Amino acid sequence: MKQPPAKRVFLIVLDSLGIGAAPDAEAFGDVPDCNTFRRIACDPAFRADTVRHLGMGEIEGVEWLGKGAVCKTVGMRLREKSRGKDTTTGHWELAGIVSERPMPTYPDGFPEDVLAKFRQATGRGVLCNKPYSGTEVIRDYGKQHVESGDLIVYTSADSVFQIAAHEDVVPVEQLYEYCRMAREILQGEHGVGRVIARPFTGEHPNFSRTANRRDFSLTPPAPTMLDAIKDAGMDVIGVGKISDIFAGQGITRSIHTHSNTEGMEVTTQLAGEDFHGLCFVNLVDFDMVYGHRNDISGYAKAFAAFDAWLATFLPLLREDDALIITADHGCDPGDTSTDHTREYVPCMMYGKKLRYSPLGRTRPTFADVAAHVCDMLGVAYECEAQTGMHINEDHFIAEIIDPDTGEVLPEGSKGELVFTSITKQAFPLLRYRTRDICVLSRKKCSCGRTLIKMAKPMGRSDDMLIIKGVNVFPSQVEAVLLEQGYQANYQIIVDRVNHSDTMEVQVEMTAENFSDSLAKITEMEKSLVAALKTMLGIYAKVKLVAPKSIARSEGKAVRVIDKRKI
Repeated sequence: MKQPPAKRVFLIVLDSLGIGAAPDAEAFGDVPDCNTFRRIACDPAFRADTVRHLGMGEIEGVEWLGKGAVCKTVGMRLREKSRGKDTTTGHWELAGIVSERPMPTYPDGFPEDVLAKFRQATGRGVLCNKPYSGTEVIRDYGKQHVESGDLIVYTSADSVFQIAAHEDVVPVEQLYEYCRMAREILQGEHGVGRVIARPFTGEHPNFSRTANRRDFSLTPPAPTMLDAIKDAGMDVIGVGKISDIFAGQGITRSIHTHSNTEGMEVTTQLAGEDFHGLCFVNLVDFDMVYGHRNDISGYAKAFAAFDAWLATFLPLLREDDALIITADHGCDPGDTSTDHTREYVPCMMYGKKLRYSPLGRTRPTFADVAAHVCDMLGVAYECEAQTGMHINEDHFIAEIIDPDTGEVLPEGSKGELVFTSITKQAFPLLRYRTRDICVLSRKKCSCGRTLIKMAKPMGRSDDMLIIKGVNVFPSQVEAVLLEQGYQANYQIIVDRVNHSDTMEVQVEMTAENFSDSLAKITEMEKSLVAALKTMLGIYAKVKLVAPKSIARSEGKAVRVIDKRKI
């Protein structure tokens, strides 16, 4: 068996460094000539000697930089497949999840029912409630906030709910708690990508934002490459806001940073450590400090600083290390707006053991990054077909077992995934139970690969219910509810009547779909019954209930009551 080409992968995201308008840019409200990288290259402070050395000028759309590759580098231009241009969808797609639906945005501010719930939860009033620049909103509303204690709530063209508060009025930890409350409220149809804490200090009119920003993202709807790497027993180190973007899912260690400089310093330190797996870095200043503020010169200087740091970082890479440099979207600082731009992004991969391939080609999805990272580490990865993950059988033996008996099931059976590591030398894994329920198949993939393929996990074995002989997962119920426009506040009640299992799903209505019309409620229940039967394969009674009527424990709805075990 051959060893994977890399023991450590450093994946660095230059937040917002787009390299030219995507073909569908106008559909996202952007001009066809938006180009973040080209824009900053016009500034006298711009320097790109190291990335040119790595072959960035040979990538399609960046030929103007000039060819200068002297390293064996794999490079390409990536087009986003997800329906968005924000941090969350960009990073999720880099990690293997393509978001087919755009996350909700609020160009006219958030609806009153959302704000009413937020005011009730926090006990504070709300100011602004419209799209706004982060620096301008504290200038215009900061004084009123300090005098009243009301929270500044605003959004942008992206799917965000931002809360600004003075650190002397609302302590940072309290602000974070308000964000958690908002995150609980903003689910379902109002499931924005991120709730963002925006603390600031100072006195009117000279308020300034602090480095204590924090993001509270939606939980990824499916496992990502981070989960695959973690399940393989490897390290997943998030630097910057990576852990926030993925809601901590798949992360084994998180290091929050407050600037590009700190992020690069931490990455240098990690290069001296003996970890095995992925170091995932986000350098946010490009976007937050310069892109959104239309600061072309500041962006150019920041890129020059990164390029200079990169020259010092490359010699630190070991024989079995790999480096990937990419971005998550654009944010052209010369654009007429202050919002993200829908752009292609660069991707450069360097490592002494990597297989060389010509630079420049354009790939149809950011998810190519996930495939390459997992391939480098010898972990399962998803190809462009996006129909499941190919398992590297040079490094892992995959089995499907009955989660109750441990019996190995034949190909095509649904059960719990078990991994055995073949090539891992430190802490080898023997028949490691992932608790993920899925199916393995050897059917030939459209990409041409013949490696065994793992279907996307359908749930967790430790959450599994057996009802009428059918495996049922709460995640399946949740998926149906979200698809139908309900919030993920529900309760599954399982019982046994006359020696037969019964299943009732109680679902909280939202303020938008709440109705006192019995006929309308009955019709809504019938629609959910049909959708659940399609998903689960069995009949489940549905009962729609009023908002906030389901009992909660520690602020969350109790998901399952199995009366068969009482």
